[in-house]
Amino acid sequence: VDEADIVKSDGKYIYAVSGNKVVILDAYPAETAKIVSEIKLEGIREIFINKDKLIVFGHESVSALKPTSISSSGAISPEIYPQYTPKTFIKIYDIKNMENPVLARNISVDGNYFDSRMIGNYVYAVAHQPVYYRESEPIPLPAISSDGKVKSVAANDIYYFDVPDRSYIFTSIMAVNTQNNEEPRTQTFLTGYTQNMYVSLDNIYVVYPKMVSEFRIMDRLIDEAILPLLPADITAKINEIKNTNLSKYEKRIKIVDIGTKWSKTLGAEERSKIERALQERAVSILSEVTKESDKTIVHKISIKNGQINYDTKGEVPGHVLNQFSMDEHNGYFRIAT
Repeated sequence: VDEADIVKSDGKYIYAVSGNKVVILDAYPAETAKIVSEIKLEGIREIFINKDKLIVFGHESVSALKPTSISSSGAISPEIYPQYTPKTFIKIYDIKNMENPVLARNISVDGNYFDSRMIGNYVYAVAHQPVYYRESEPIPLPAISSDGKVKSVAANDIYYFDVPDRSYIFTSIMAVNTQNNEEPRTQTFLTGYTQNMYVSLDNIYVVYPKMVSEFRIMDRLIDEAILPLLPADITAKINEIKNTNLSKYEKRIKIVDIGTKWSKTLGAEERSKIERALQERAVSILSEVTKESDKTIVHKISIKNGQINYDTKGEVPGHVLNQFSMDEHNGYFRIAT
C-alpha cells in the first residue's frame, strides 16, 4: 500500500511538488543532476509514480452565482450569492518521454481532497463534499467527471447509516486504474466528517467521532425524564404532538409550552418536588449521553482490483489519534483510542 506524497522517486528520477508545479529531476548520478521538465498546475496536493505514469492529485473550486431565494409566487430574489463547489482532480500523465509529459487522463469528483492510497495499478482517492442545504432548493449531489464525461451520483446509490450526526458530508471513494482507460468506480456515503483513514491491501477503514443528535437527547429527556412525572391527560396531549407531522423544532416548542403551563397550576411545594425529580433524571440521562458521544465510528469498505464494496460498521470507546493508531493483523482490525 503506497501513500501519496509531495516527493517521489523511482531510483533515477525525483518527482517533487513545488508550489503550483511538479518538477521532474534526473537525479542520478548526482554530479549531472538536472531539471528535465515541469508540469504547471494549480491546486496540486500530492503525487504517485506507477511505472511510466505520474498521478497528480489536487483540488479546485468552481463558483456559480445562485439566487438567494424563491418566493411562494415563484419570483426569484434579485440578490445572488456565490456557491463554491470544491472538486478533487486526478490527472494522469504519460512520462515515457520525461522531457515532455503528456496528460493521458483527467478525472475529477466533487468534494475536497482528503487522502489517497495506491495498490498495484489502482489508486483509491477519498473526497469530502459538504451537504449544502438551502430551503426550497434540491441538495447538490456529487458528480464524477472522466475525460470530459460527467455523471452525477444517484441519490438512491448513496449509502447512509442509522447513526445521527450534527453535520453531514458526502464521502466519495474513487478507484482509478493508472495504466489504462478503464472507467473509474465510485461509491458515495453520507457520513460525519472523517477524522482518519487506514488502508490495508484489502480494506479501507474510515473513522470519525460519534455525534449524538440534540433531537435524540431531547426525545430521551421527554420520554424518560418528563413524561413519567406528568398526569395522564398532559402525557396524552404531548404524545399527540409527538405523532404529528410538525417539524422537530415546532414539536419541541409546543411540548415545552404544555409542560410550562401545567407546572404553573401546581403549588410551590409540589412544583419544587417535581423539579428536583426532573433534575435528577436529566443528570443521569445526560451522563449516559456523554459516554455515548465519547466513541468513534468505524466503517469497513473492502477494495479489490478497483472494486469498492461496503462491508460493515462498528464503534469503539474513545477517539483515534491518527492512522498509525490502526492496523490489520491475522484477520483482525486493531485500533488504539
